[in-house]
Amino acid sequence: MKDYLATHIFKSEEMKKKFHEVVSSTSPEDLKKGVTGEKIFNKSTMHCIGGLTLTAGKFDDETGMCTFYLSDGEKVFINYKGKGTGGVGGSGNFIIIGGTGKYANISGTGFSSRQNLKGKAGMAHSMNQMSGEYTF
Repeated sequence: MKDYLATHIFKSEEMKKKFHEVVSSTSPEDLKKGVTGEKIFNKSTMHCIGGLTLTAGKFDDETGMCTFYLSDGEKVFINYKGKGTGGVGGSGNFIIIGGTGKYANISGTGFSSRQNLKGKAGMAHSMNQMSGEYTF
């Protein structure tokens, strides 16, 4: 791997702390794969909309959908279901249901976990870790 410089800008100290927790718990080999790999989700962002029923601080019925905005301008769409604790985070499974352009026929499944972060009032902000398999 050639030398490189990465700069990270965080909107909050909490987001910075969570990032460092994830990076410090990831092996150097996995970090290298994430930076140098040609995976389609590298350098992507994600926007989700969903809902859940919070009962006694817990939920087990979260459902929603997300759009990944890929670095090449294409999009990938997923549906997810999860459970967890309100204000803390959750985990669950997702299904890749399609995409745009060269990813129109993408499909796959996976697992996701997230930790909630403080953010703008009325919005949910989180750090997500996702793993799974896809074909296109």
